[in-house]
Amino acid sequence: PQKEKIRGQFKDKKLEDITELDLGSLDLEALPESFGDLNNLTHLHLGNNKLSSLPESFGNLEALEMLYLNDNKLTALPEAIEG
Repeated sequence: PQKEKIRGQFKDKKLEDITELDLGSLDLEALPESFGDLNNLTHLHLGNNKLSSLPESFGNLEALEMLYLNDNKLTALPEAIEG
């Protein structure tokens, strides 16, 4: 069910074409490690989910300018995001 929610946001786009992604309010509990492959992602909304951690691959999102994580269950962020 969670994978279907995420896939629905991608539609027919190629990974390199995605620059903005809204996965807010989908009750997501986890994200795949492959999220780090979204090299051109600049805006990511993950607010209002049930995430308790983020994949280490988030450090690969070098184009990321805006990241919304409000209202989740996070206790720590990957080092690459903190710094």
